[in-house]
Amino acid sequence: MRSLRVIAAAISLAVAMMTAAQAGTRIYLMRGLGGALLSTGVDQIGARLHRPGVTVTVGDWSDAASFERDALGHRGDRIVVGGHSMGAKAAGEIGTDLHARGYSVKVIGIDPLYTGAAVGPGVNAICFYGQGFPMHGAHNVFVASEYGHVGYASDPRVQSRVVAEAR
Repeated sequence: MRSLRVIAAAISLAVAMMTAAQAGTRIYLMRGLGGALLSTGVDQIGARLHRPGVTVTVGDWSDAASFERDALGHRGDRIVVGGHSMGAKAAGEIGTDLHARGYSVKVIGIDPLYTGAAVGPGVNAICFYGQGFPMHGAHNVFVASEYGHVGYASDPRVQSRVVAEAR
């Protein structure tokens, strides 16, 4: 009987280790209202985040529903949702919803230009802002930038901070 318990414990440990090894990170980044025309810095951030075990998807704020559906299929993964301008608002909404469903999620706002950008209670969120507004419920960090709102995500200092937070 004891040997059966030892074998069962070993199998449970092996399954847990395999599950942990398979888990990865999924990063969803959303451009703002102007899409690829006005939020090119989001694409640059996405390119800097590619590495083994990390899936990076970049799109527009209007892709939020499909990003959330995709994240729902990856419960074991670490989820990071970020966005610039209107994409920051969408990231806050996705992050709040995923957190409420029990997912491990981090939200990164980049200069929301919408005063209602927010995350719900308990969501791990940080927002970097300069020309835009702080994100309600997030840890807000002011980073002055000469790039203005449209180019804020292209500012190398902002990009470095976003990349560090996403990793």
